[in-house]
Amino acid sequence: MDTVKFKKTNVPLMVVLSYFTAGVYIAYWFLSRRKTFDKMQTNDLRVSFIHIMLAINIVIFVYSIVKGAIFGEVGILIIDSIEWILAFLALGCLYYSVFRAKESIEDELGETLYRPWLLIVFHVWYLQYKINQTDLKGA
Repeated sequence: MDTVKFKKTNVPLMVVLSYFTAGVYIAYWFLSRRKTFDKMQTNDLRVSFIHIMLAINIVIFVYSIVKGAIFGEVGILIIDSIEWILAFLALGCLYYSVFRAKESIEDELGETLYRPWLLIVFHVWYLQYKINQTDLKGA
């Protein structure tokens, strides 16, 4: 089987894009590499979790812009509580996807590359950093 190739991406740029897009870039990172993950034999990456994470990020972003204009004081308190729940749900989808991607990449290479605690702290940025250093990088 041919070795799959991931797109090489500048990690500091990924950090900046993740910040300025309020996390939407992280979902885009997974979706833009979907075909590469599909080529792997042991693909256990669920794209539905990425879509959920993307939708939650967009809803939270839009809410943060218009909350004062639409909701009263009590409404804002209730919606803020729901926002926290949605944020943790999106975080769960992110970590599920990151660790599935890690397993797929390590199975493809046949060696252990990633440290779990760094994946928890730096998620897709650490994945891309290690991809940039391995034979999985493309052009």
